[in-house]
Amino acid sequence: IIRPHSNPPSHQYEARKRHFNRISGTCRSLRILLVRHAESTNNASHADRLQMETSQDQLAGSGDGVETAAGNSCENSGGLATTTPTGGVSFDVMFASRELDKKVERADDPPLTEKGRGQAKVTGKYLDEIGEVDEIWVSPMLRACQTAEPITKSTGAKVRVMPDLHEIHGAFSRDESGNISVLPGRTCREIEEAHDGFRVQTVYMADPDNAGPDTGYYEGRGFETESGCIRRAEAVASRLAEHAAQARGTCVVVVSHGIFFSKLVTAIIGGHMKAAKHLNCAITRFDMGETGDVMLSYLNNVNHLEPYPELLPRKMGGGLV
Repeated sequence: IIRPHSNPPSHQYEARKRHFNRISGTCRSLRILLVRHAESTNNASHADRLQMETSQDQLAGSGDGVETAAGNSCENSGGLATTTPTGGVSFDVMFASRELDKKVERADDPPLTEKGRGQAKVTGKYLDEIGEVDEIWVSPMLRACQTAEPITKSTGAKVRVMPDLHEIHGAFSRDESGNISVLPGRTCREIEEAHDGFRVQTVYMADPDNAGPDTGYYEGRGFETESGCIRRAEAVASRLAEHAAQARGTCVVVVSHGIFFSKLVTAIIGGHMKAAKHLNCAITRFDMGETGDVMLSYLNNVNHLEPYPELLPRKMGGGLV
């Protein structure tokens, strides 16, 4: 059963929440909450640059919406950018976003902004209020780990750092000429010392048999292509399905990244959606049964941030990295 919803009104969401909490059997073996990381310094720089470029391109009096690369306004899109007929964000928009990244000064492993820390804190409180969170699976990248910290503080859930939840392309740097160098990423020791209670799952590293405290989470891998990202998302989707078969009635929060989530959503629902935009700290919820049944109850939901206008992510320009 696939029921996509983008940003349902708050009263509808509360009613749906009460309904799904009563579901038992195959539709409620494992609840999966995908949470994109909060605003990073790269996102903020990217947003400022995109806003400047789109402002220059828009004609005077063309409307209040922000125009995407495909020319569609997303002012009232409910959090989804330009969409395909299947409900996902246009690949033209994703490509334009990635091209823009090359023009913006980029930190290799950016931290959260002050706004991002506020988003993460509110998200943590919200997840604690809507029900028990049993585990948090988080990307090893700094912005994702910093997002997960207030979530684990609010919910008390244990945190598993999954090295294969990183964003597309992996850990890399780009010089002024655009030349790319692959980086090993933070070491297991650095991650666990920086984030209290976080434990790196070395089994998902490139060479788990030889991974140690001083091994970088991305060590032994190359610059990841889109096809590589798709294969990785399919592997994570399979892992979630295996977990669903063993973990009846549990809830896993997955904290990761925009483009990786678009591939993961596609992998979970079997290719029914080409891509899906995830705003900073937006939540997507699946209920996965032990026999493989999947219910998508909402997508890219930021209702929990609506009481805090200063924390709402920008509909476009948040950056996908």
